[in-house]
Amino acid sequence: MVRKELKTTSPVGLRKPNKPVETFFLDSHGFTLVEVLIVLTIIVLLSTVAAPSFKGFSASSRLKSDVHAIRDLLGFARDTATTEHVPYFVMFDLDQNRYWLADSETFDVDGEIGILPTSEAVVADTIEGQANIVSRTSMILMRPREITQGITIAEINVRHGSQSIQKDTGIDYIYFSPNGSAEDAILVFENSTEKLMRISVDGATARVKVDEIQDDEYEE
Repeated sequence: MVRKELKTTSPVGLRKPNKPVETFFLDSHGFTLVEVLIVLTIIVLLSTVAAPSFKGFSASSRLKSDVHAIRDLLGFARDTATTEHVPYFVMFDLDQNRYWLADSETFDVDGEIGILPTSEAVVADTIEGQANIVSRTSMILMRPREITQGITIAEINVRHGSQSIQKDTGIDYIYFSPNGSAEDAILVFENSTEKLMRISVDGATARVKVDEIQDDEYEE
C-alpha cells in the first residue's frame, strides 16, 4: 500500500516572509546622535518662541484675578450699604498696594486719612470688636488685602462731592451710600507687561464695570 503524502499549503493571502523573522530585528536601528540633536534643537527653539507668550498670559491672568476681586468687594460694599442702611467705604492705599473695607464707625471722612490704625493694640481692639458683632462684614472689615506682586494701582480718580480728585500715590476711598448710590470713580491697574485694566463706578446707580484699556486710550 502506497502512503500518500499530504501537501501543506499556506492559507490564502498569507505569504511567507522572504527573510527569517530574526533578520527584522537585526535590520532595525535606533536614532542617530544627529537625529536626537535635531529634535532637541527644535524643542529649544519652540520653547524660546513660546516663553514670552506664556509669561504674558500668566501676568494677564493675575491682573484679571485681582481686578475682579476688587470689583467683587466694591459690589459687596454697595449691597451691604443698602441692606444695613450704613455707609461703606472701599479704601485704597496706592503706596502699599492694598485695599480694604471700612464703614462709618471705622473711618471718619472728615478726619485724617490714616485709615488703618498704626497701633497694634488699636487694630486688635477694632478686629475684636467687629468679631463680637454678627454681620456680613465681620470677617473682612478693616482687614487689608494685598494686591499680587507685579500688579499696581496706577491711578484712582474719585469725585468727592463737587470735587474730582486724581491720585497715583497716597490713600483714597470710594463711598457707597445706603440709598444705593456711590461716588463716581475710576481705578486703573497695570501689570508687569504694561497691560492696563479699569474699574468704573457709576455714582447714580453704584454699578461697577470692568474693562481693558487699549494702548492708544491711556496716556500717563
